[in-house]
Amino acid sequence: MAFFEHYGTESDHMFHHFNLTRTEFPLHFHKAFELIIVRQGKLHLAIDDHAYTLLPNECAFIFSHQLHGFHAEQHTEMSILIFSPELIGDFAMDYQHLIPDQPIFTWSESWPLEEITTHYQQKSLLYAICDRLISQSTFSNVHSSTKKQVLLQLFSYIDQHYTTTCTLKGASQSLQYDYAYLSKLFSQFTQMPFTHYVNYYRIAHARYLLKNTSLSVGQIADQCGYQTLRSFHRNFKKITQQSPKAYRTHIV
Repeated sequence: MAFFEHYGTESDHMFHHFNLTRTEFPLHFHKAFELIIVRQGKLHLAIDDHAYTLLPNECAFIFSHQLHGFHAEQHTEMSILIFSPELIGDFAMDYQHLIPDQPIFTWSESWPLEEITTHYQQKSLLYAICDRLISQSTFSNVHSSTKKQVLLQLFSYIDQHYTTTCTLKGASQSLQYDYAYLSKLFSQFTQMPFTHYVNYYRIAHARYLLKNTSLSVGQIADQCGYQTLRSFHRNFKKITQQSPKAYRTHIV
């Protein structure tokens, strides 16, 4: 997971899946395809300009470079599968300029992620999922506006700088766009100021590290771009309603 934007870029045959519980992740994008499967509870998902609510055994298929983010209600459990387009080369080529009009479908119990161990099993599973998507959804051409392209540049800037100093002023200077224009554009798309988004992004990373590593809270705070432990604790509790230590204890 750390971090979604890198998946599908470091390997032509990347196939990675993991489980999450009651979490959220702000709008982001990546080259890889992504599947989100709800096992229990309810998930609110945004893909580009559309909002969806997923219930148990429902799955969302997110295409390469689609903006998406999600918020899981309490007691929600889900699985996420992220894989490189090269694993389904024929499908990726045939649909490279298209996106599904209906990306939500029922997850089949005959697709056990935990039992997929070989490259051929991966391809077989993924093509079966692609076939399910094609059979139930029409497709539309990708329309990428100038505003969306600028927004994608902003997300890329955040991904490259969230571990250090990450400000809208710095992004404005780096991307050579007017500060006020970027501020307004970002707030319109994400429904939050740039600084709030960066905090959510950092805390999402911190949650992953707390769950999946043995790093100390101080080390995690540093890796997530917080200059002081106090600032990290304050922002973590503001977003999750609990301390980093309590969060780690609860999920263990």
